[in-house]
This record gives sequence, C-alpha cells and structure tokens, in this order.
Amino acid sequence: MKEQYSEMTELGLKLHTYLVKVMRNAARNYDKKEKYLRTKTVNLTSEVIDNQDSIAAEKSYSEQIENIELKFALDSLPNELKEIITLYYIDGLSNAEIEKKVGLSEVTIIKRKTEAIKLLRERLSSV
Repeated sequence: MKEQYSEMTELGLKLHTYLVKVMRNAARNYDKKEKYLRTKTVNLTSEVIDNQDSIAAEKSYSEQIENIELKFALDSLPNELKEIITLYYIDGLSNAEIEKKVGLSEVTIIKRKTEAIKLLRERLSSV
C-alpha cells in the first residue's frame, strides 16, 4: 500500500512539474505575441490616427484594432478586388459609377465585390 502511495505521489509530482512547465511556456509565448502585437498596433495605430479626422480619433481602442485588422485584410486582397471594394465602400460609388470608372460590366463588378467580401470574411474570421 505504501508503495502504491509512493508511486502515485511521484506520478503526481511529475504531472505537476509537467503542467507548471506547460503553463510557463504558454505564458512566455503569450507575452511574446502580445509584445509583437503591441509594437505593430502602436505603429499602425499612429498611422490610422494621423490619417483620420477627429471623430475617428475618438474611437475606442477595440474599434481601432478592428480597423487595423480590416486594413490588413484589405491589403491582402488582389488589386482588382481591392479596387472594387474601395470604390464601393470607401468612395461610396454605385455599381454603375464603378462600371464607368473601371470599364467593367456591372455583373463583373458584383461578382468581384462578392468574391472580395467572401475573402475578407475568411481572413477576418481567422484573426
């Protein structure tokens, strides 16, 4: 009986040691990731704030992070998709106005817009 208790205690100690190491490594990895993200966030946040008007500068921190993530997602789109999304959502042009500006049919514009939104959703859901 004493032997079993000794084995269980030894096993418990090994498990405890293992779990402590796992938690310590997880904490270190988290700290490294947070430090990296803080550095990126500081650089990009200053860029975003400099380029936006005073109303945008008053956004909460979480909204700024969402904007940065959206900017990364937009920048990762192919140019032909990014152009359509920018003209439609940022410049506020209609499909007909985009058609005149870029010389594509309205059907192609709608397809590209749909494809771009699908890609953005995929990239933003993985963040």
